[in-house]
Amino acid sequence: GINKFKQNSPQYEDYLLAKSLWKEGYSLRRISKKIGISYGAVFKWVHNISKPVCLPSKNEDINVN
Repeated sequence: GINKFKQNSPQYEDYLLAKSLWKEGYSLRRISKKIGISYGAVFKWVHNISKPVCLPSKNEDINVN
């Protein structure tokens, strides 16, 4: 199971995708499997506990702090 998760750190786009899928009614486990991020990270994101620490999106300037 661990080999299926991304080798690099989650990007801000993953965070946005997880939030949008959550609003559409996807379960946390399904979101986790769909984007390849750990369940714990997805749980923290959708419940606003933390945001991913990463570089800004390639398409726009985003301040994640």
